[in-house]
Amino acid sequence: MMLENFVREVAKAAGGRRTFNLEDRTLAPQFSLSNDRGQPATVVKWVVDACETCRFVASPALQSPERIVYVANRLGYLWPLLEAFYIEAAKSKKARSGILNLNLDDGPNLPGLSFCSNDIRDFLIPDPVFLVMQGYAATRHFFANGGTPYPARKPLAVWRGATTGHSPTGWRGLPRIKLCEIGARHPDLLDAGIAGVVQLAPSAEAEIRAAGLLGAHIKVEDFGAWQIQIDIDGNTNSWPGLFQKLLTGGPVVKVASPGNWRQWYYAELKPWENYVPVQANLEDLVEKIQWLRDHPARAAEIGMAGRDLALRITYSSALKEAVPVIAAALRAFA
Repeated sequence: MMLENFVREVAKAAGGRRTFNLEDRTLAPQFSLSNDRGQPATVVKWVVDACETCRFVASPALQSPERIVYVANRLGYLWPLLEAFYIEAAKSKKARSGILNLNLDDGPNLPGLSFCSNDIRDFLIPDPVFLVMQGYAATRHFFANGGTPYPARKPLAVWRGATTGHSPTGWRGLPRIKLCEIGARHPDLLDAGIAGVVQLAPSAEAEIRAAGLLGAHIKVEDFGAWQIQIDIDGNTNSWPGLFQKLLTGGPVVKVASPGNWRQWYYAELKPWENYVPVQANLEDLVEKIQWLRDHPARAAEIGMAGRDLALRITYSSALKEAVPVIAAALRAFA
């Protein structure tokens, strides 16, 4: 019953599709349940047999209905990417066989393909949010003309987000909370607030509100009203956050990832060229924001360079560039 539910949810997330459409045929993936009780619930093994068959092996630990939907959705969102791999493999007529771990959680559990990782053994592919939102097509369309001219934007840095992240001392130790506390001390430079309280005890929201750290939700399209954007990790990298902030055309101040998390396109991020780096402990945050305020022409150039980077990484180009990554992973784990 679990496997049937999983397959049904995968097809639903894939837009009702159950096959890969190749040029001369369709390929129907098979699904099975692993005998390995040590296989993490969020890892699905992808068995490739010379591009003639495809099998997904789910973990026996995938039992709760919520977890089934979570993992199935992420696999279903990968459908166009996996299909692109099979189409290219069929064209090249190069037999590719092997077994890959598809890490479908935010970070990796086993070496293989991942959306985000701090392990050099992992091969990075576009995340499911980027894929299901077609490379953030709506945000691209909204900022197609560059948005509000830089000088006309609010001369402040802005951030909104949820209380994701890791802290051994409770919510007060979260990097995102520290960011908001800096904003409270420097409201003339930084408008930062918690827009969603998650992953914390029920009492946390009232405590964060009492500390004055909550902030109203801001729609993606409205971030372009501020000159400077802040990017800071949650559980891992902020997937839609960074990419869509780059699209606004405002300079992105990126806080260094404490866990050294990275995504598939991070090699294209160049400090002081298309983003502004800040230490993970936030000690130089105020200094960097003030520098951008004092150098508006250079700030605008950095913002436009970031926007140019995001515009170059399209949905179609990301699919195309992921195919050789998958092939390399198959060779590496053969």
